[in-house]
Amino acid sequence: MVDTTPDFELITITSLNVNKGMASNEKRQALKQRYQNSNILLLQETRGWQMDEKYKKHLKRNGIFSNTEQNAKGSATLAGHDIKITSTHKDLDGRISFITTNINSKTYAIGSIYMPTLNSSESSKTTWKTTLQTLDAIMTQIAINHHIDHWIIGGDFNLIYNASIDSENPRTTTYTELLDKLTDLNDKYNLIDA
Repeated sequence: MVDTTPDFELITITSLNVNKGMASNEKRQALKQRYQNSNILLLQETRGWQMDEKYKKHLKRNGIFSNTEQNAKGSATLAGHDIKITSTHKDLDGRISFITTNINSKTYAIGSIYMPTLNSSESSKTTWKTTLQTLDAIMTQIAINHHIDHWIIGGDFNLIYNASIDSENPRTTTYTELLDKLTDLNDKYNLIDA
């Protein structure tokens, strides 16, 4: 999701669910080679408990990981050395990571999100809502501490935002209540699904 203000300088951002972590040297090498021209990498499902510095060094990136001891989940927002990071922010549950940076005299908040998987259980919906509330709290704190000109958020929301675009299955379950909450967040920060 990006804000709707169109005057940003061209930066290349790649968002990728790395699927089951980054422990494999081959996977890290492929990431490094394939996305070397991306200014920013937004990674989900990194599963890198206590491996953050090793992974950043291997990928030749600065930034932040949000990982947990369970070696599950994981989110990373990583920038090339050409981008000066002014602050980093993360949650404690391995799902949200943000950096702030200045590009062309504008302040950007750029984040990677890995939302919980949804199913029909109330507990999965509650966990999803709690994570969205945490995202809002982190974004509010960033907005208080920095004058943000542009928000850029990439990741895996595990929610069908637009069934005609995001799903090939016409019977896909959409969670209207959760979608409404996400829409409220989008409206609050002037974000659009891109």
